[in-house]
Amino acid sequence: METERFFAELASRMEEARRKERTTYQRFFAELAPRLDTARALEAELDRHLARRFNVLDYLKTDELGLSSILADLLDPDGPHGQGTLFLERFVKGLETLRDWPDLCDSRISVQVEHVIEANRRIDIYVEIGDAKAAHCLAIENKPYAEDQEKQIKDYLAHLSKRYPKRFVLIYLSPRGEGPSNSSLPLNELRENRGQFAILSYCKCDSDRGPNTHEGEADLFEDYRLSGSLADWFRECRRICEVDRLRWFLRDAEKFCQREFGGPTMTIDRETKLIMDFLLSEPDKNLEIAHAVYKTWPTVREKICWEFLNQICCRVKEKVSTFKDDIDVKFTYEGQRSKLYCLSLYRRGWIKYGREKSDSSEHITICLEAGKTANNWYYGIKLPLSVENMTVGNKKPFEGLGGKLKECLGSGRQEPQWPWWNYVGHRQYRNWNSSTLALLYRETHKSSDNHDEAMEYFVDLLVGTGKKAIRIVDDIIDEHS
Repeated sequence: METERFFAELASRMEEARRKERTTYQRFFAELAPRLDTARALEAELDRHLARRFNVLDYLKTDELGLSSILADLLDPDGPHGQGTLFLERFVKGLETLRDWPDLCDSRISVQVEHVIEANRRIDIYVEIGDAKAAHCLAIENKPYAEDQEKQIKDYLAHLSKRYPKRFVLIYLSPRGEGPSNSSLPLNELRENRGQFAILSYCKCDSDRGPNTHEGEADLFEDYRLSGSLADWFRECRRICEVDRLRWFLRDAEKFCQREFGGPTMTIDRETKLIMDFLLSEPDKNLEIAHAVYKTWPTVREKICWEFLNQICCRVKEKVSTFKDDIDVKFTYEGQRSKLYCLSLYRRGWIKYGREKSDSSEHITICLEAGKTANNWYYGIKLPLSVENMTVGNKKPFEGLGGKLKECLGSGRQEPQWPWWNYVGHRQYRNWNSSTLALLYRETHKSSDNHDEAMEYFVDLLVGTGKKAIRIVDDIIDEHS
């Protein structure tokens, strides 16, 4: 009896503690919400007069090739900016690894985008400095969204070492300073290229640990990561440039890097300051709550993403069943740690190409995916890794698939494992930031017969691509079966 009374009292006290905690959290958000509404109203009024959130890069092509073209033009002394070597000098000055390089003002300088090397590899930005016999090379591999290909950085370093022995540096430009994958450049070979390889971030990582490095893990790329960022370089170029038109563009480029690749979580400075002032007004109470919300956020994000992807998967199954009855639709979400999101569909009758001990998909698939280096969504047709060098009857089974897909689906990009792919066109849906996640969550919890714009956008994108691509893949497989 006494034991029962003890546990009853304990349960009552725990429930009372939970009620007090809920009340505290509710009061915290109730006090913060109207202040944010006021700040946003003031921000909207300021935008009407100053258009501070207007950014010219929002209207440009900012995929990997578009960003490389912007960067290459600014680095080119003969570029339309008219500033000669000013921007290139500022970039080279930030590279701690460079020693005894030619004087830029007195050297021949050539800048290329997508410079072709052996095996049809393409280095995104290729700056050759000096006379041909003893030239130096600044090479930049731009990785804002896509992942590395097999042995990609290894092949680049081999080419540069052969052509410019000890007279080059390869910059790996990634969102927050992430390094190349082990399949792209094994760690032991990374160490062998110390001094010729460096990592530059679009925007600095504000964590004590490196990007994608978790507590207790070693930061393998710490010694290769440059202290500055591309956003810092844009800021420095703006500071030393005297042409207003260029200064405006450089400011927009700096803001774009911060917004797209991990600057402040709030995009409006006034909101950031208001929340900071609110938290510090009563630190004993507010900071503890803010930290609890911060710790909970990854779990909240995972729940929203999983539920939304699951509903898209169900909706896609409903739609594809009307034109083919043997289609499998799957989705993968491995959580925030691995940052892999994928929806895919394929016909069960298609040939399996999986290798033993391979973790790749066994079928060719129509995919909607977000990679591990960023949350930017892209879609297309994906081949299993095992078919790249496969032959069927002395023929490669998917040779010519890229060209046929391009005719059917329109312009897109091509890589060995992706014969056709493109980025999601809708800017708000391309990257699942906090405001987009709120929209996805609202749509996920509406009734099944009330689907809104975001849900239908992704469903139509995957189903529309699938309807066109399945016919082409069927023809290719029939030819080689």
